[in-house]
Amino acid sequence: MNILICCEFYYPSVGGVEKVAEQLAKNFTLKGHKVSIATSKFYKKLPKIERINKINVYRFAIRGNYVKGIYGKVREYHDFLFKGNFDVILFYAAQQWTLDAAIPILNKINSNIYLATCGFSGLKKIGYKNYFTILKSKLSYFNRIIVHSNNYIDINYLKKNKIKNHSLIPNAAENIFDKKKFSDFFHSSKIIKAKKNIINVSNFKFNKGQDLSILIFFLLNYKDKINLIFIGDKFNSKAYFFYLYFLKKLTEFFFQNKKVYFFQKINRKKVLSAFFSSDLFLFTSRLECSPLVLFESSASGLPFVSLNAGNAKEISNWTKSGKVFNSIFSASSFIKYLLSDKKKLINFSKNGIKSFKKKYNWKNISSEYLKLFNNYNI
Repeated sequence: MNILICCEFYYPSVGGVEKVAEQLAKNFTLKGHKVSIATSKFYKKLPKIERINKINVYRFAIRGNYVKGIYGKVREYHDFLFKGNFDVILFYAAQQWTLDAAIPILNKINSNIYLATCGFSGLKKIGYKNYFTILKSKLSYFNRIIVHSNNYIDINYLKKNKIKNHSLIPNAAENIFDKKKFSDFFHSSKIIKAKKNIINVSNFKFNKGQDLSILIFFLLNYKDKINLIFIGDKFNSKAYFFYLYFLKKLTEFFFQNKKVYFFQKINRKKVLSAFFSSDLFLFTSRLECSPLVLFESSASGLPFVSLNAGNAKEISNWTKSGKVFNSIFSASSFIKYLLSDKKKLINFSKNGIKSFKKKYNWKNISSEYLKLFNNYNI
């Protein structure tokens, strides 16, 4: 098949959508399909067309969405969708221009078209009310709508509006987690490894909730030395620098046996080594759809404790490798218990690795997408 994935951002941009699009594209290519990406030319020096790992990346000078306004060469994008001879077009996420600019022409596209909703987070915002009224009238044009959860606002919206052409395909972790050939994170980072080490891997943003992780860590009454390690990307924005400054100020209240570390812009291998070198993964995001890091934590055999964001509870039930709580107090109490229960930690670890190998890896999940493409072609 000739497959096009449309996503607002792609490599070298870093984020959850980018990672999913990259993993799907790589695995589709490995299965013998021709794969292209349509995405934003968000940096002037980026080439308009580039071939990366046998994937053709087409970048368009377009930005925005339906609500904020779409700016750029939209007609060029429409021509690309019409003339690309794609068997399948997968729009990954709503509320962004690669889908929103195509809404007026969906019924004119000759390809089989699919939409991965990525949560429909705008349903919670008054400003998107008209957008979802319009989108609802267009959803019948899609061969299939893909959701990542059986119980999140996007699937509930589809059920409420009696839109039945949807299928569940979960997220997953990279196949590289099966290799486990990574150096010790603490040795390479030159920080002192404590009795127990907790990591949080999220970009430094308010919605990612690192401040909540710090509060949980502060509440944690643990007798031995313990580290909390944040790993995130680095952004040149005032919001990023202000939030990171705020986080570091919060850490000044800790006792001597608790240490907090911040790592920014470290390479992927070192991030993976942190998963395999630590004792617990702590996730406290405020806004999510289906967080990839929980699948990655499970795949590495690292038990997780999460606040109730996105479908974290569902992931916990699927993988049996962690617990989800509604409050920082409950989460902190459970962490204290869990770090003292070696047997429980081992069970979570084994369950996570087992679930990853059996189902929640991108090799398997990409096959579910391809099966869907074949089953629902017009």
